[in-house]
Amino acid sequence: MKVTKQLNGTFDCETVDGNKFICSDIRGGIVWPVISGNVPAYYCILGEEWTKWTKYKGQEAQRGKLRFFSELEADISQPLNNFFAKLTDDTYRYHCSTLYGITEEYQSKDRNAYTRMLNRFIDEKDIALRLERAPWAEEPESGIVYVNKWIHKGLLDIPEGSLLIEQLRCPKKEGVSVEELLVCLNAVKALRFVVCGFEKNKPLKPSKNWRGADLGSWKSL
Repeated sequence: MKVTKQLNGTFDCETVDGNKFICSDIRGGIVWPVISGNVPAYYCILGEEWTKWTKYKGQEAQRGKLRFFSELEADISQPLNNFFAKLTDDTYRYHCSTLYGITEEYQSKDRNAYTRMLNRFIDEKDIALRLERAPWAEEPESGIVYVNKWIHKGLLDIPEGSLLIEQLRCPKKEGVSVEELLVCLNAVKALRFVVCGFEKNKPLKPSKNWRGADLGSWKSL
C-alpha cells in the first residue's frame, strides 16, 4: 500500500493492484500482551475512506468505510522492541499519527510500564505518533456494539487471510462474557479501540485542496 499525505490533510492511497482511494484519517489500535494467558501483543492500522459528508434530516451523517492497512501479532517469547520497531515503521509508512490503547491501570492490571516503553521508543525514533486512551476502553460490550454497527453498515473492509478477519468470525462461546472473550481475541480488541476512536472522534472535514478544487467533487477511484 502506498500512502501520500496531501496538503489538505487527506491521504491518497493506492494498493499493490492499483486500486485507489482517499482517506480522511489513518489510525491504529494496540493491545498489550497478557503473559499469564499466553496472549501476545497486537496492533492494527485502519483508515477511514473519505466520503462526502451528506446528512439528511433525522439521520446520521454518512461515514466512510474503514480500510485495512496493516496488522502484527508479536512473538510472545521475544522482547517487545522488535514489535515496537515494526509498529513504528508501519505508522510512519502509512502516516498513522494516533494509536488507541489502554494507557493506565485497568481492572487492577497496570499497563503503565508498557505505555512508558512505547513512548520511550517513539521518542527515540522521533516520529509523530501519540498513544491515546481508547474511548470506552472499560466498556467492552459498548465497544462491540459499535464494531457491529460498522460491520452491519458494510463499513469494515478487512482482507481474507488476516488474523483480524479470522478472529471476527470466531463463534461466541456460550456462558463467556464479551470481556472474557476479548482477552484471547487480541485482534478484535484492537479493532474495537480503533472503531471507538473513529466513532467518538470523527475526522475533520477537509478544506478545499491546494489545487483549488472543491473536495465535494472527489470520489473513490
